[in-house]
Amino acid sequence: MGEEANEFEHDSLQDRDQVVAYLRAVADGIDSGTLRLSDQERTIELRPVGLMAFGVRAQSKRSRVTFSLRLSWKVIEEKNVTGAGDLRIDAKSDNR
Repeated sequence: MGEEANEFEHDSLQDRDQVVAYLRAVADGIDSGTLRLSDQERTIELRPVGLMAFGVRAQSKRSRVTFSLRLSWKVIEEKNVTGAGDLRIDAKSDNR
């Protein structure tokens, strides 16, 4: 059985202050572990965990500038998450 696809996309024109507010909300959502995106038609809730792939792209051509951020991560089922903590491996040595 395949995974259920759930997509959200929103494009709009915003002033700089609103873009800053959105970016802060994204950072806060990542920090808290829950990121909810919604508009009048759709809602998607994301739970960023573990290692994330992070990409940045910027381009300036004539009078047009494009700046993109990309984040991705694997969904980890709670039942597969093990306890937190640092790995420690000890080996006893015989003093011969």
